[in-house]
Amino acid sequence: MRYVSDRCLVCGSPDKTNTTCAISDFWFCSSEHYSQAVETYVPKEYKKGTSQFDDPRIRELWDEAGQNADDNYEEYIRLYNLDWTLEQYVYHCLDHTPYNQLVTQRKNSRDAAWEAARQKLTSRLESEARVQRDEKREKERMVREKEEEKERIVREKEEDRQRKLQQEEDEREAEEERWRPKPFEL
Repeated sequence: MRYVSDRCLVCGSPDKTNTTCAISDFWFCSSEHYSQAVETYVPKEYKKGTSQFDDPRIRELWDEAGQNADDNYEEYIRLYNLDWTLEQYVYHCLDHTPYNQLVTQRKNSRDAAWEAARQKLTSRLESEARVQRDEKREKERMVREKEEEKERIVREKEEDRQRKLQQEEDEREAEEERWRPKPFEL
């Protein structure tokens, strides 16, 4: 994909008034668009819309706690006069140590993946900006060299013309000198 610096990288809007995030020469018109761009570098298990239950180990612990909780749920709620849903009760029944460790581990992995994606996007955009600046400089250098070459050719032609004119002038003067009367000496 070729990035352009005069439009939002996600939607292509040329309206730069609402710019919320700019990286190098490129920008995004909203934080949602920045998030979308970052998300392209995030592994699928950590993208938006995924939850901790997409991890099979966490789902297994949750399901196991749920199966055990089904037996005692109504009796426990009645005994302690609680206004809990089954999900709240299952969470209460979980052996929190391994469950919390897995959830924390997944959260940390997700945060690290998103940070790595942000860094990757930033690096990619900075590299792209550097390449585009180098290309622009190279183009300008080539244009400048062509102009200098044209000027050199014009200058050489002018020098040749002046040399020819000078040569013709010298020849004319030599011819006039040849036909000019010379004083006679005795």
